[in-house]
Amino acid sequence: MKKFISYTALTGLMLSAGTTAQGAGYLFQENSIYHGQAYAGRAAIVDSSSLFWNPATAAFLTQNEMSAYGAYVRPRSKFHAGSGTSVSLLSAPNKNGAKSAVVPALYAVYKLTDKVKFGMAITFPFGLVTDYGSNWMGRYAATKSALKTTNLNPSLSFKVNDKLAVAAGVAFQHITADLRSNLRQAALGVTDATVKLKGKDWGYGYNLGLLFEPTKGTRLGLAYRSHIRHKIKGRITTNNVDARVLVGSPYLNNGAVSANLKTPGIFNFSISQDLNAKWTVLADIMYTKWKAFKTLSIDQHTVNKIGAITEEQRWKNTFMYSLGFNYKHNDKWLFRAGGAYEKTPSQDQYRSPRLPDADRWWSAAGVDYTINQHSVVRLAYTHIFAKATKVNLTKPGANSPTTLQGKFKGKVDIIGLQYNYKW
Repeated sequence: MKKFISYTALTGLMLSAGTTAQGAGYLFQENSIYHGQAYAGRAAIVDSSSLFWNPATAAFLTQNEMSAYGAYVRPRSKFHAGSGTSVSLLSAPNKNGAKSAVVPALYAVYKLTDKVKFGMAITFPFGLVTDYGSNWMGRYAATKSALKTTNLNPSLSFKVNDKLAVAAGVAFQHITADLRSNLRQAALGVTDATVKLKGKDWGYGYNLGLLFEPTKGTRLGLAYRSHIRHKIKGRITTNNVDARVLVGSPYLNNGAVSANLKTPGIFNFSISQDLNAKWTVLADIMYTKWKAFKTLSIDQHTVNKIGAITEEQRWKNTFMYSLGFNYKHNDKWLFRAGGAYEKTPSQDQYRSPRLPDADRWWSAAGVDYTINQHSVVRLAYTHIFAKATKVNLTKPGANSPTTLQGKFKGKVDIIGLQYNYKW
C-alpha cells in the first residue's frame, strides 16, 4: 500500500498538463495574430509570423520582414463536484485553477537571394500554468502545474519557381516543469504532506513545409512539425511525509528524478482562395499525433537505484478544422474572422485536474491597419467555448483514499497584438 501511495504521488505530479486556455492537449497555438481567423489558412499565408506553421511561406516574401506578437490569455476553469467526491473534500475551497498569462513570439525573414530566404521563429508552443492552491478539494491530484517550453526554430526556404516553394527547419526546444500535489495523511493523525517536482531539458526536432500557388490568388500549404523527445531531469522534494509512510517506501525520498515526455508530430493542410480583390476564403485541417503520449514513465534516481514507474495515458490523435475569411476594405484596413472545432486527445477514465482538457469551439475576429509601406499593426480577439469534461479519480492516502468526481467547465478569452515591419 505504501509503495502504491508513492507511485501515485510521483505519477500524479508528472501527468502532462494543459488547460482549456490552449489548443488540445498542452499545445499552445496562440503564437501569431491569425488566431483572429481561428488559424484558418495558417500554412498558406505569406507572412513572417507563419514561419512556425509553414516555413515555406517565407519564400514568397519579396522583402525582409520581422514581426513581434504578444497575446493576453485569460482562461477560466472551474470544477463542479459530483456525488462521487469524497465527503471529506466537499468542505474544501473550489478555485479557478487556470491562470492568465502574456505570451510573446518573434519572427524574422531575411533575403539571402531571390530564391532563398532565412527564417527564425522564437515561440512558446507547449505549456500551461494552473494553480488551485494547497487546500482545494482536488489537492491530492494536483495543486500547481507549470510546464513551459521555448522553441528556437531557424529555417531555410527555397522558391523552386513562381508556383512552388519548399522549406526545412531545425527546432531547439527547452522545457521546464514545476509540478506539485498533496499526499493525504489524515488517518495517521497528521497533516498533508506536499510533493514537488522541478526539472528541465533541451530537445531537438525539425519541420518541413511546401507552398504551392497553382493560379494567382490560390495557395495551398502543406507542413509537418516533428515530435520532440524530452527527458526532463530534476529533483523531487517532499515535506512533512510521516515516517510511517516512508518506511519501506523510498519513492518519496528527496532526490534526483527524470521523466520522459514526447511532444506530438503535427500536420497542417491549408487553403487560401481569393474570391475577388476584396474577399479571401481560408481553411485549415490540423492533425496532431497525440497518440505518442501512451504512457508516462518516471525514474526515481536514489541511492537504492529504484526503477521506472509507468502509468497509462492512452491519448488519441486529433483533428482541428478551421474556416475563415478576410475582407480588404481599402489599402489601410483589412478585417478577418473565423471559427474552428477541435477535439480533445484525452479520455474520461484517465483525465487529471492537471489537464481538464475538452472538445472546444473557436470564435474569432481581427483587424489589420497598414500605417505605411513598411509597417502594419494587427489586433485580434478569440473566444473559446470548452465542453464540460469529466474527471473521476481515486487517490490513495495513508490508509485513507479519496475520490474526486465531477466536471470541469472552462472558457478562455485571448487578445493578440502584432506589429509587422518590412524593409
